[in-house]
Amino acid sequence: MRVMDRMLVSLVGAFALCTATVAQPIVINEINQTVRRTEVRGFSAVIDLTHPSVEVVVTGPNAVEGVEATLEATDAWRTRVGVDLAINANFFGLLGGGNADIVGLSVSDGEVISPVRAFGGENDPALAFFADSAAAGRLGADDLTGVVHAIAGVGGSSTDSDPGTMLVQDGVNLGATARVQPGVRNPRTAAGVSADGERLIIVVIDGRQPGWSGGVALDWLGSYMISLGADDAINLDGGGSSSFLATVDGVDYENRPSDGAHRAVANHLGIRIDPTNQEGQDPGATRPIRGAWLRPLTGSTAIDLILDRLADAEVTDLYLETFYHGLASNQSNVFNDRFGSDVLAEYIERARLRGIRVHAWLEAAYWSFGGSGNYILNANPEWKIVDYEGNTDIGDINGQVF
Repeated sequence: MRVMDRMLVSLVGAFALCTATVAQPIVINEINQTVRRTEVRGFSAVIDLTHPSVEVVVTGPNAVEGVEATLEATDAWRTRVGVDLAINANFFGLLGGGNADIVGLSVSDGEVISPVRAFGGENDPALAFFADSAAAGRLGADDLTGVVHAIAGVGGSSTDSDPGTMLVQDGVNLGATARVQPGVRNPRTAAGVSADGERLIIVVIDGRQPGWSGGVALDWLGSYMISLGADDAINLDGGGSSSFLATVDGVDYENRPSDGAHRAVANHLGIRIDPTNQEGQDPGATRPIRGAWLRPLTGSTAIDLILDRLADAEVTDLYLETFYHGLASNQSNVFNDRFGSDVLAEYIERARLRGIRVHAWLEAAYWSFGGSGNYILNANPEWKIVDYEGNTDIGDINGQVF
C-alpha cells in the first residue's frame, strides 16, 4: 500500500492542468461482454442533464386528431427532429393504418401526449424530466407539476403474472419482477437517473442474433444500470424496437436491431446538443484536460484504488501505457500480450464509471528490454537503431533496444 501511495503522489505531482474542468455532456461506451457464455453487445450513454448544451426531446403530438402516435422509425425520427442521440421509448399498441396507441405516460414540451396508465391500482414506472434534472418512479397524474418531458415503461397486466416493477429502485435491482419477460434474453432498452437526478443513463442491448448478441434478462440489465450509476431506472420497449443512434465528437454509434432495420415505433427519447452553449466557451476550442500518465497496475483491487484516487483529484484523462518493451497491455492481434487478460479494456470500463477517459499511450521507439521485444526486431532487423559502433543495445539501461 505504501508503494502505491508514493506512486500516487508522483502521479498527482505530474498532472497537466489546462483550465477548469468542464463535464462532457454525453459519454458513450460500446458494450461487448460475454454473459454466461453468450456474447452481449450494445451501447451505453451517460448524459449530464445540468450541462447548458443539453436539451431533452420526446416525440411531440401527432398530426392525426384523436390518435396518439403515427409510427416512425427511430433513425428517421432522429433525422427529422435533429437530435444527437435517439432511442425508442414506450411500448405501444397498433391501431392500423400506421397509427398507434402509446402505452403509459408520454409528455413532450409540457403537453401530455399519452396519459398515465395504471393496473391493479399501481401506476406504470415512468421517467420524468424537469428543467435540468430527472426522476423516475410510479408517477401519477398528480405528480406532473413541472414535468417538461416524460416516458414510461410498462407495469402489470392481465396477460402475465409479472408485477411490472421498476427496473431499479433506490439503488436496488428489481429486474426479476419488471416487465416484459424478465427472465428471457431479449434485446433491451432502458433509461435511468442518478440519485441526484442530474445524470441520465441509457442502455440499449442487441439480441436474437447468434454470433453477435444474444440479448439479456432484466436482472442483468438492472445490475448493469446500477454499475453505470443509476439509482432509479425503467425498462422501455425492447425486442425489435430497441434502437440506439448517436453522433458524439464526430463519431457515429448505431446498434444492430434484431429486425435488421430500425423499427417504426410510437415515440422516442432524444438528446440534442447545442454546440454554442458551452458555458461561454468557444465551441471550436479544445477540451480542457487534467491528465495523468500510468504504467498499468493489474488486479481489480489495485485498479479501483488508483482510479478512485485519480477521480478524487479530478483527473479527466488517464494516459495508460499500453505498448512498451514490445508487449501490449491489451489482447492484441499484432503484438505479444504482456498480461493474461485485456488490462486496457478493464481500465476503460472501470474508469468510465468514474467519468475518466482512458487513452492508449504507446512507447513508439523503445521496443525491447532484456529481449522482451526481440520477436519483433528479429523478424525486422532493419528496424533497429544502431549507434556509430554498430551496437543495438544502446539505452541508458542494459538491454534497451530502440
